[in-house]
Amino acid sequence: GEVGAMLREFPKRRKPAIGAINGAAMTGGLELALGCDFLIASERASFGDTHAKIGALAGAGLNSRLPHQVGTRWSKQMSLTCQPINAATACRIGLVNEVVAHEHLLPRALELATAIAVHAPALVAE
Repeated sequence: GEVGAMLREFPKRRKPAIGAINGAAMTGGLELALGCDFLIASERASFGDTHAKIGALAGAGLNSRLPHQVGTRWSKQMSLTCQPINAATACRIGLVNEVVAHEHLLPRALELATAIAVHAPALVAE
């Protein structure tokens, strides 16, 4: 699908991708988030894998990316129960780097992007 096509392009990019998650990142949205270099979440964010619930296979790498990010046990819980986790849990298990107040999400993502942009492009290129 489109998420898979987009994620296949991610390795070709020359700049880091910061995911700023302000709501529900479910199924394909979670796969897209997992393709980012790191994630910042609003306190309103939630994350879930509902592939089993909707009867679909994860075709964009979720089955390998999610356990790599959160560990096997959390990955299995998320994928087998199809129950979402909140932003605080996502941060605690290593899915996201930071949780910020909703109104600070984009300013924080831009602050991080600016901190990266001051470095030599060749040194931060993927």
